[in-house]
Amino acid sequence: MCEDCNTIGVLMNINYVILSGSLVVNFNGETHNIASSDGRYLLILDAIKQNRLADIPALTDTTKALRDAGVDVRDGVVFMDNESLPDQLSDRILTFFHEGLPFEPLIKFWRKLKSNPSFNSRMQLFKFLEHNGHPITTEGNFIAYRSVTSDFKDHHTGRMDNSIGNIVEVSRSQVDDNPNNTCSHGLHVACLSYAESFGSNRVLVDVEVDPSDVVAVPTDYNGTKMRVCKFKVIALSNGLRKETLAKSSYDIDETEFDEDGDSECCGDDIDEGNDYCRHCGRSI
Repeated sequence: MCEDCNTIGVLMNINYVILSGSLVVNFNGETHNIASSDGRYLLILDAIKQNRLADIPALTDTTKALRDAGVDVRDGVVFMDNESLPDQLSDRILTFFHEGLPFEPLIKFWRKLKSNPSFNSRMQLFKFLEHNGHPITTEGNFIAYRSVTSDFKDHHTGRMDNSIGNIVEVSRSQVDDNPNNTCSHGLHVACLSYAESFGSNRVLVDVEVDPSDVVAVPTDYNGTKMRVCKFKVIALSNGLRKETLAKSSYDIDETEFDEDGDSECCGDDIDEGNDYCRHCGRSI
């Protein structure tokens, strides 16, 4: 079969057209355009190659394909553990599926979010993620942005080190969890447009945040910033992140663990004055 030309097949009232970057299948009077980035594309293409055209209707059915992967879809809403997911997360899972991306990171995200002790934080986070440029990471976290001084210190105290690779953390009890308090105690991260407008002589960094560490999303900033109790500085910002799924900076194979499951410092670049390692960002 020539990949650069169109191929048309007809069998059992199922029609298909193979294009260079997509498939078009028709059955029961319905036409389905399947892009090569769609999670269904390779499955349907294999069925065509193996002359299993009778399988195409089931493979085209997004609901069935996701159910086979362990995610239930009812009336366009994703359910996990018999619980409906918030609309934004449900939409992301369907988007990941249609783009051929693994949606397991979104399941990790949901598990972590459910472990967040604050109901308001769990609900407010989705308002924040509605803004562009917040990819989910492979470990179920999300990317946000932060404005710091030119020497990577925080604007408020000038003492907190936000160097690349550092994990910045405060006690959750020290972070104001009232979303009606707009400027208050806590570690602040934001969408790109807000971070770009905050502070003078600033540098922008990308940070990775665990959903369970979100404490509050102030109500009168339209979900453009939030207070958290922990984040990891992962890179100098190059502007709005365009990818939907980003590799996590917390990859398991980059971290050593002790017998109790706690992470240990790699010891490669220890800054004794601040009690952390600049390579892995962990305390010593």
